[in-house]
Amino acid sequence: MGGTASRKVRVLLVDDLSDIRLVMRLLLEADGRTEVVGEASDGAEAVALVQELRPDAVILDLRMPGMDGVQALPLIRDASPGTVVVALSALPVGPMTDRAVDLGATYIRKPDLRRVVNMVGALAPADPKPPRRKRSKPVGPAAA
Repeated sequence: MGGTASRKVRVLLVDDLSDIRLVMRLLLEADGRTEVVGEASDGAEAVALVQELRPDAVILDLRMPGMDGVQALPLIRDASPGTVVVALSALPVGPMTDRAVDLGATYIRKPDLRRVVNMVGALAPADPKPPRRKRSKPVGPAAA
């Protein structure tokens, strides 16, 4: 990959619903600051992919069959301590969401997918210097 400005935020999507993963992928790709590097449908698969891929961010559903997001969260944090975890769920604020926040995740309610995109996209490094403008050549009689 080229300079710092071209580095995209590497994201792992974790949700048992493939439709939610698809919508998140489309929104993140349209944003342009992120690259979806993997998808998982449960917590166990998410932990394995985090160990393998070391993403910058994980968008993690909390309620899934098998290992849920709250069970997977400490394992994800252990596998990749620098990875930002966004807990995404349709659950209202309560014990499960509070536990996710206590474990280091940021909680966002599922209908607010645009907020997730903005939060994850904000992890992209800023361009250290503005692009250089090309000088235009004079046109007309002054150009001669």
